[in-house]
Amino acid sequence: MVAKLRQTKTDNNMLLLKTNMNAGHSGGSGRFDYIKDLAYKYAVIFDIFANDISEEAAEKMKADKK
Repeated sequence: MVAKLRQTKTDNNMLLLKTNMNAGHSGGSGRFDYIKDLAYKYAVIFDIFANDISEEAAEKMKADKK
């Protein structure tokens, strides 16, 4: 499905698909599954922006040394 979407999309936005075969329509039902899902979302966000954050921090450190 994602391959077809990537083939036909017309923008440069990232396309992600996460499939959890152990969950139902409303997500996981275990005691900590909500926390695991939230942690996964944060991990994806941090992974996407990690390079920008690293570059910004390096520039700030360079400016502070002057």
